[in-house]
This record gives sequence, structure tokens and C-alpha cells, in this order.
Amino acid sequence: MEKDLKTREFVKRALIITGAVALLLLLIFVIQQVMQILLVAFAGIVLAVFLDGLSEFITKKVAIPRRAALAIVITAIILVLFAGGWIIGPRIVEQFSGISEKIPEALDSIQNSLKEYEWGRKLLNNIPGMEDVTTFGSEVVWGITGVFSTAFGTIASLFIVLFIGLYGAFDPRLYVNNFLKLIPPSNRERAHSIIDSLGRALRGWLIARFTSMTIVGILTAIGLSIIGVQLALALALIAAILSFIPFIGPLLGAIPALLVALAESPILMLYVGINYLIVESLESYLITPLVFKSALSIPPAFIITIQVVMGTLFGAMGVVMATPLTVVLIVLVQTVYIEDILKDEVKVMGQE
Repeated sequence: MEKDLKTREFVKRALIITGAVALLLLLIFVIQQVMQILLVAFAGIVLAVFLDGLSEFITKKVAIPRRAALAIVITAIILVLFAGGWIIGPRIVEQFSGISEKIPEALDSIQNSLKEYEWGRKLLNNIPGMEDVTTFGSEVVWGITGVFSTAFGTIASLFIVLFIGLYGAFDPRLYVNNFLKLIPPSNRERAHSIIDSLGRALRGWLIARFTSMTIVGILTAIGLSIIGVQLALALALIAAILSFIPFIGPLLGAIPALLVALAESPILMLYVGINYLIVESLESYLITPLVFKSALSIPPAFIITIQVVMGTLFGAMGVVMATPLTVVLIVLVQTVYIEDILKDEVKVMGQE
């Protein structure tokens, strides 16, 4: 009888522990999914801030209403995208198709080279089958760019970002004023000031980052064309897009180009590596200091840490949005903690 009681008590405790663990795992899963949605919404807010910043720039230069300036900005972006797609779109699509063919060739070349050495054969035996990797090679390119993915989730997220961005840029005061209603009346003026600081910092960072991306893309295309790399335009587009992600992005952007060059010859791969090293050095030590104001500088170790944490928790979307979130976090620390709590003076990011 006593043994049966102990057994029932053990089973009861085991069920309680199992249920608690399952509940905890479910809670973590729900939080992760909610954060994914919030990251998509934040991406829309970032787009709204970017469009609003361009509209504000036009209104300062030309005496027209802000909404008219926004219409000009959106029209200009659509025309540029349409013209680019019409002029170079077919060539880019063709080149991306070429990249998906070149990467498996490069991976095969790596595999054959490793098989010539004892340590290489041991290494191949301890990693996933190279056949699977080469089969997946074409998918890697499309996954790296993320732009040409046809997954329903990605398309849905893109539409949500565009929807939030356009509506947010069309009437930002409506959303700001509604948010301020959640703040106690005595603190609303200060909250409005902090929101303005966040907007300035994000606008400054975004405009500078897109300027840097454009320059990186142009320099990469020129360099690859000079050294005779095929598919230079598509590879430069990959480099430009991924340079949106500081530090990690340029490294990822160089991988397809190195593999494409390796499919031709190791010497060409070396030249491509030198080209990317030169472009990255120019971006880090010349382009970035010129297009980013000193007030927008962010400690590299801090950015990398946030990127690793966000990537681990939320995947690719977390990595992409890590730096804008870092900008927001720094401004909040400077305004809420240093200025309001510590009562100390600090130059808030984005302020001239």
C-alpha cells in the first residue's frame, strides 16, 4: 500500500514537471512568434521613417505640403524601380540563374581538391554529403539575397511592411498622437521629444546606410568587371543589399562571388577576394565616416553582439533588423536613462 502511494506520488510529480516544461516551451514558442510579428511591424515603421525623412527633406527644399512631397517620393521610387527592372531586370535575372549554376561547380571543385589530401578526405567524411550541398547550391543564392524568394510567408511579410510603411508615412502624427494617449499627461511632452529623437536617429542612419549601399554596389560592380568576373551585376547587387547588415553582411555578400570565381580558377577567386577586401576597406574607413555623422556612430562590438543574439532568437529577420533596433536602444538609453534618470548631459544620437 505504501509502495503504491509512493508510486502515485512519483507519477504525479513527474506529470506536474512534464506539464510545467511543456507549458514553458509553449510560452517560449508563443513569445518567439509574437516577436517575429513585432519585427515585421518594426520593419514597416523603419520604412515609414525613411519615407517620412525623404518627404521632409523635399518640403525643406521646396515649399509644398508634406503629403505632396510623400507622393513625389513614392512616385520617384516606383519609377526608378520600374526603369531599373525594364533596363537591367532581364539581365539580372539571367545572371542570378548563372550564379545558381556556377556555385555547384565551385563546390564540386572544392570537393575534388580536398579529396587529394588525407586531411581533406577525413574532413569530407565528417561533414554532410557534398552532393546534398551542391544540390542545394542554387537555393543558397536565392536564400542569401532574400529578395527573389517566392515563399508565401516572405511575400505576406513584405506586404505588411509596405502597408505599415506607407500608412505610417502618410499620417505619422495620427499614430504618434494615439500612442501618446497611453502616456500620463504629465509625461507626454517628454515622450513626444523622445519619439522625435528616435525618428531623427533612424532617418539619419537609414539615409546614410542606403547611400553607403549604393556606393558599395557601384564599386563592387566596377571592380568585378575590371578583373573579368562573369555575372558582375548580380554579384554587385547581392553585395549592395547585404551591406545593409553591418559587419556580417559584407562577409555574406562576398561568398557567392568567391564561389563563382572559384568555378573559373583559383587565381580569379584570389582577385575577387582582393577586390572585396578593397571595397570593404573603403566602406569601413572612407565611405562610412563620410556619409555617417559622428553622432550616428555605433560601437562595432555592440552591433555584433545584438546581431548574434537577434539572429539566434529570431533568425534572418532578427539579423536584418538588429542594427535599427540598436539605434532605438541607444537613443532610449541616452534619453530615458542618462538624461531623465541620471540627470546627466549626453549628445543624443542623430542630433546635430
